[in-house]
Amino acid sequence: MYNVLLITVGSVLVAVAYNLFLIPHLILSSGLSGLAIMFGIITPVNTGILNFLMNLPLLILGYLKLGRRFITYTILSVVVISISLYLIPVHGISTEPILSSLFGGIISGIGIGIVFRASGSSGGFDIIAMLLAKKSDFPLGTLLSVMNAVVVVISGFIFGWDAALY
Repeated sequence: MYNVLLITVGSVLVAVAYNLFLIPHLILSSGLSGLAIMFGIITPVNTGILNFLMNLPLLILGYLKLGRRFITYTILSVVVISISLYLIPVHGISTEPILSSLFGGIISGIGIGIVFRASGSSGGFDIIAMLLAKKSDFPLGTLLSVMNAVVVVISGFIFGWDAALY
């Protein structure tokens, strides 16, 4: 029960960081949530809905291939992040993109750290990397870094390099 509380709090922190600091300045996160933010900016679909829909096939695959406790906690995190992204209004706390990038990164990092500490993940590329690491000799961290770097490069082409570097 304690882990469920931690995952919920950590996931809400991630959504707060996105909707109050990053999204208002078109600053993207990396990973699948970064792709959801990207599509949320360029389409009229809410980022929370996109985050859930993009994670759904990975959650199903993870449920079949990864540990039951881990994927259950990950499903909880994805659901809480998605609902929070939907419910929390996108409203910039600061008008300064560098401050927003810094505080958005710190707050989302704390939130994701809390989720990891409680034996879960925020979904997305974590699931893909874990599945690939089981099948190959690539270290989990390397796989995550490469996948996240691809999202940053894509965002640079779409939104400009300043936004990508923030």
